[in-house]
Amino acid sequence: MRKFLLIVWCCLFLLSGKLLAQTRTLTGKVTDANGNPVPNASVVVKGTKLGTVTNADGVYSLNVPPDAKTLVISSVNMQAEEIKIASASEYNLTLKPQDTSMDEVVVVGYNTIAKRSLTGSVSKVNGEAVANKPVTSFDQALTGKAAGVLVNTSSGYVGDDVIIRIRGGASISSGGNPLIVMDGVPLTQGDQGQLYTKANPLAEINPNDIESVEVLKDASATAIYGSRGSGGVLLITTKKGKAGVSTLNYDNYFGFNEAARKMKVLNAADYITTINKLRSNANLGVGANYGDINNDGKRDTVDTDWQDELSRKGLVQNHNLSISGGSQRTTYFTSLNYNDVQSYIDNTQQKRGSVRLNLASRVTDWLQIGVNTQYSRTKTYGLGSGVGNALSGIPFGPLTAMPNIPIFDADGEYYTGVGGNLATGYNVPNPVAVTDLNFDNRDGRRFIGSVFGEVQLIKGLKFKSQANVDYATGLTDQYWNADVGDGLGFGLKQRVYNERNTWSWFNTLNYTRQIGADHELNALAGTEYTRRTSSYTYNYGAGIKDPDLLLISPDNFDEVGGENGIDDIDDGLASYFAGINYGFRKKYLATFNFRADADSRFGKQNRWAYFPSGSVAWRVTQEDFMSQYTFVNDLKLRASYGVTGNSNIGYFPAISTYEPASYAEIGVLALANPGNSELRWERLQQFDVGIDAILWKNTSFTLEYYNRKTIDLILDNPVLATLGLPDNIITENVGKLQSRGVELTVNTPVLHRGNFQWNVSFNAAWNKTKVLSTNANNDQVFDSDPAATFSLAKPGYGLGVFYLVRWAGVNPANGLPTFLDVNGNQKQVERVGNANVWTMVKDGSATSAITATDRVVLKDQTPYPKFYGGLSQTFNYLSFDASIDLQYAFGAYVYNQTKQVLMNFSNTRNKSEDILDAWTKAGDNTDVPRLFWGNNFFTTQASTRWLEKADFVRIRNVQIGYTLPKSIINKIKASRLRFYVQANNLYTFTGYTGVDPESNSTGNTNIGLGIDRTRPYLARTYTIGLNFGL
Repeated sequence: MRKFLLIVWCCLFLLSGKLLAQTRTLTGKVTDANGNPVPNASVVVKGTKLGTVTNADGVYSLNVPPDAKTLVISSVNMQAEEIKIASASEYNLTLKPQDTSMDEVVVVGYNTIAKRSLTGSVSKVNGEAVANKPVTSFDQALTGKAAGVLVNTSSGYVGDDVIIRIRGGASISSGGNPLIVMDGVPLTQGDQGQLYTKANPLAEINPNDIESVEVLKDASATAIYGSRGSGGVLLITTKKGKAGVSTLNYDNYFGFNEAARKMKVLNAADYITTINKLRSNANLGVGANYGDINNDGKRDTVDTDWQDELSRKGLVQNHNLSISGGSQRTTYFTSLNYNDVQSYIDNTQQKRGSVRLNLASRVTDWLQIGVNTQYSRTKTYGLGSGVGNALSGIPFGPLTAMPNIPIFDADGEYYTGVGGNLATGYNVPNPVAVTDLNFDNRDGRRFIGSVFGEVQLIKGLKFKSQANVDYATGLTDQYWNADVGDGLGFGLKQRVYNERNTWSWFNTLNYTRQIGADHELNALAGTEYTRRTSSYTYNYGAGIKDPDLLLISPDNFDEVGGENGIDDIDDGLASYFAGINYGFRKKYLATFNFRADADSRFGKQNRWAYFPSGSVAWRVTQEDFMSQYTFVNDLKLRASYGVTGNSNIGYFPAISTYEPASYAEIGVLALANPGNSELRWERLQQFDVGIDAILWKNTSFTLEYYNRKTIDLILDNPVLATLGLPDNIITENVGKLQSRGVELTVNTPVLHRGNFQWNVSFNAAWNKTKVLSTNANNDQVFDSDPAATFSLAKPGYGLGVFYLVRWAGVNPANGLPTFLDVNGNQKQVERVGNANVWTMVKDGSATSAITATDRVVLKDQTPYPKFYGGLSQTFNYLSFDASIDLQYAFGAYVYNQTKQVLMNFSNTRNKSEDILDAWTKAGDNTDVPRLFWGNNFFTTQASTRWLEKADFVRIRNVQIGYTLPKSIINKIKASRLRFYVQANNLYTFTGYTGVDPESNSTGNTNIGLGIDRTRPYLARTYTIGLNFGL
């Protein structure tokens, strides 16, 4: 027996040795694109069940037979990779992230849907695109991030307008901004400034709280919002906690900002020479010289760069602390944020503090409740007279102030004289004085919140009820000093307090069901009620007695007064809506939406309007014939048509209103708005077709065409004078507008090799918006801003097309400015005595003057770019990362009124350096006429002399970061520690010579965009920061 066991043992030993000789051990490490280990990755010998998984450090060890040829390595949300087995025993691999874009969930209205089942046009911007960017409001960070979304930052002044247009202009006279909804709460938009400094309410939202922004663009996606969907919809989803995952994150950045560019004006010496040359050529005496500032009988040489004196390196900082987590029953997310932006303009600043709590709890298996809340306080420190062309404003003051006078006099007081210069046409107060002594500060407080409950009634059927509120207050405190500037001689103190409140309540029933293997159904029905109110209180005191006591009181002011009232918002909206999403075999898809809205601002018979939409899609890759095209991973064709409305119509335009007036010193009521009970909604009819595809596993591609027509435009229509209506007009639904365009989005990895990855995201849009008709006479329509008469809406032309006298250059023979009349005749103007003398250029014969009747419509020259978009690139190498964001726009025009102001030949304000290129002798080719005091028609007449192309490419953001390896941060039990540097608005490539090619002076309008009227320069910001997580 013992011998038998010994023989068996020897046989087993020899057999095991033979088996060991037939296998070998392979080892390696699996990492992700950032060099981090990938735990629990599957490592399998291809064609067998032999395999293992990686440990926490991403390391594996596997015995394989000698005939093993290939290893297959895979992990969740990663692309599976294969490695050929050779003679080596170590095989390391970097897994690429898997493209899950078609599987991700997209928020669409009151529902969510998988992107692969989406039939409408929706773009998604992830929260990382707007977080930790040194901007004053999150909407600025959306620039160039989604195809067809044009984001225009009007200037570098904190709180200034940010204009958002989705697929071009949607109206002529009504609002054009998209509806913005955050976690189901419709947000207040538009300028909330109460006096001279604007306030953007979107600056009160913490960008780091944003998880994603969905952009709804076609009627299929926006019709569920009915009357509010005409300009598109932005759906903001804030961050939520995740069950079983507790995290603490701290993000910050510090840095400074400066003016991105500066317009060049004359120094003291060139100023004196130029002013005197203007006057001597007109046989006038000296108009500029150094003055005796310290009263010692001698001229003091002074050269003040007012722009530098009012500029600084403005400090910026941002701190964000967030904590999230939860259990299977309850999840939470909370954040605390402090943001401080000192503008490069002296004495201007924005500070924001905010706190957020998002909480959701599954009380039972059938009941879930939750809240999403944010409270913020935003303090804005502004200029006493704001910006633009106000004499005390920025940059008008520092651009036009005499450079040969000082800031302070010999006694250290602000200098208020003109030195050795004439004061002809000069009324610019000391720019430093008005900036230091005057102010317009605002304290804004805002609560945005919602509370919801969701009940699972039966399998697949859910009922949700959510109540929302957006409550905001603002207190503006403004002061003009009595010694200088706008308050000279009297002094003025003003205070305005206002409240705006939007509350809404919606209830939805949502039914989802898989019917057999072929049918998918997602149905929604709901109601919503919205109420908006506002109020204000205004007080002032004029004629201050003691400037150290600014309390508005009859004891300290010669005159006090005030008023209170409704701030043009007091309306309600009742809505009913429904939608159905249907899928057959996951390849034939259809969506139908319907909404009925009633708005209290219309007459009773026209309050209700109905907005239907429908869309279909075909997932071609689900067809058998597509199996041969292995490089096409997903291909979807879709089309949609629908109707939306425009609720941005102002304050009760359908109702007759009266205002106090006088007749023969008797107080009466006069008709202010005749009203029109037949007035109804502006409606947008939109057709859209698109292709969505994923190619070669990781390249996503979207191409779309749309044709949108706005009908029933609300415009003024002329009526007979015998009707007695104010200005002989009545507001009616009379016009039509059309927008057509193509959009392209591509996301692709350009190069993934070893530890290096290069990814590109590109989007482009082409758009043309044309006016089809206006009123009964097809009259041309101007912007409501009287300072924006350079453009108009005219049937057959692009929206906002420029309407100007044509500049014909400087006559090289005599240096006179020339223009074309309406018939194309070239005329020149010369100053003789105190009159303009007009002659024909061709023969010198006398002719009539150029007037406003010689203006012509400049076809295709509008403030809207024809081609625009963005390009984002990311790079990763080991623990280093980098990104660069570009924004571009081509085909737009801007009216450079800033340059026009700086070239005036009739005053002693400072001038643009361009004036040094003035004509001096016969044969000179220049666009600056001969210097001649009073020959100023070329700067007082709006003409194409000041119209410039606004093409540009802007380096929007550049960022470089380094993430500490896991081996280091594991020692401090952290999940992430990253350091980074970034530059925002780094450089703009453009031929435009004004403040900025995106400069906008007329606010949120449709016609009068593209006017650069002394707006502050955009800010260039440099920061360093860190991202830390536990």
